[in-house]
Amino acid sequence: MSARNFEVVNSFTSVATGFFENAKYLPRLAALPFVLSVLIAFLDRTLTHSPLPSLGAQLLSVIPQALFAMIWMRLLFFGPSAPGVTALPGFGPAEKNFFSAALIIYGLGAVLVQFALSAVSMSDLQGHVNGQMGSMEMDGMPMHPGMGGFGFILFFAALAYMVFSLAAFFVLPARAAGRNYSFRQSFKDTNGAKFRIFLAAMIIFIPTEIAGSIAATPFLLISRALDAVMPIILAEKAVTYIVLALSAGLMVEAYKTVTGWTPSRNPTT
Repeated sequence: MSARNFEVVNSFTSVATGFFENAKYLPRLAALPFVLSVLIAFLDRTLTHSPLPSLGAQLLSVIPQALFAMIWMRLLFFGPSAPGVTALPGFGPAEKNFFSAALIIYGLGAVLVQFALSAVSMSDLQGHVNGQMGSMEMDGMPMHPGMGGFGFILFFAALAYMVFSLAAFFVLPARAAGRNYSFRQSFKDTNGAKFRIFLAAMIIFIPTEIAGSIAATPFLLISRALDAVMPIILAEKAVTYIVLALSAGLMVEAYKTVTGWTPSRNPTT
């Protein structure tokens, strides 16, 4: 099926409709992954005493998030009563196939985010040094050695990851459905659809992130007032799992529309 069949507006409508129709299953299916994510974040912040997540915590968080993404995709493909649509599915060949791809896609993203956070922290730290640790000047403007070049590298790394993730966009939904689907096949199937998928993602996720940030503000204030991290962690992870559900919905919608694949009743076949 041609990539022209994927329409941005129609995909937005379908994803939103699918989310609200299945929202009643969200607490049950997300409960275990959500608790694991909260626990990982809490232990990380308690042990590191930093508001920024460590690389280890981000990589560990991939596991519960990938688990939920797989379950939610199966729900959208096969319905709530299908095998594999449960809070704790088995770990057979289909699940191993999915997690091997999820660890690559989400793991690379976690590493990239960690490098970005480290770069920002390093830049802020150097900004307070006032030239006492090797800062230079160029045309009267202070310049910290290596930060400019690192920024360019980080920018192109982020760009490359975005292109890769769009090209690999169909791997996770296909494998969640139990298909033996390769990265190479996804690169082929997404050809001509990447930009539309990107637009659909921006239309869905930017408003969601803004609304989530606004909704999390009271929890941030509570955390500061009580000097406790748990309220803001709960709010952050709630937003994360809503975004994950919408992301999974977009993957499923785009995959079905572009490839024309029709799911069977059993997600493991």
